[in-house]
Amino acid sequence: MEERALIEASSEGHAAIVKLLLQARADKGLKNNSLQSALFVATNNRRAVVVELLLEAGAKNCDDLDDVCYVRRTVHKKGMSNEDKA
Repeated sequence: MEERALIEASSEGHAAIVKLLLQARADKGLKNNSLQSALFVATNNRRAVVVELLLEAGAKNCDDLDDVCYVRRTVHKKGMSNEDKA
């Protein structure tokens, strides 16, 4: 379960927990059973603050920089708010 803590916190929008996990060097590239990364679930669930934290920490949706740009566009296109949970 500890391995998936970053994905779970990202999915739920718990920005403070995500920040702590990133500071503790959680694996940003880890994927869940559905092959979804923390960045993917945060984007999909419209967690703008968490998406920005993950991107600033160097998280990538995959190896291609264009996909990170896609995530950034999606954040703005979906009109994500910064109302993530503290």
